Amino acid sequence: MITAYTLLFEIGCEEIPSRFIPGALEQLKKAAAELLTDYRLKHEKVEAWGTPRRLTLKVAELEESQPDMLEQIKGPLLTGPMMNRRTRPRLCWALSRGTASIWKRCARKS
Repeated sequence: MITAYTLLFEIGCEEIPSRFIPGALEQLKKAAAELLTDYRLKHEKVEAWGTPRRLTLKVAELEESQPDMLEQIKGPLLTGPMMNRRTRPRLCWALSRGTASIWKRCARKS
């Protein structure tokens, strides 16, 4: 069971002209909702309030963690005569996936 929380985020700022507050609140609310969706964090409602010196964002029922995601990625062959060799295609693929440092350490040991 995933626990849900209420997030209250408060930003203190210099004096913002009052005519800019409604636009800033709308942008804050929209950006927060998009960011939470992009990171797959489920939430109920996003609200924003503000004064000339303070902007506040409230996210109701924000889940504690992201749901698990399984991603299947095709890469270079791992079988055959070149199985234990570090080849350029394998290294480039590892770099593109952000796993090059782990891959290099494993390749050195074998």
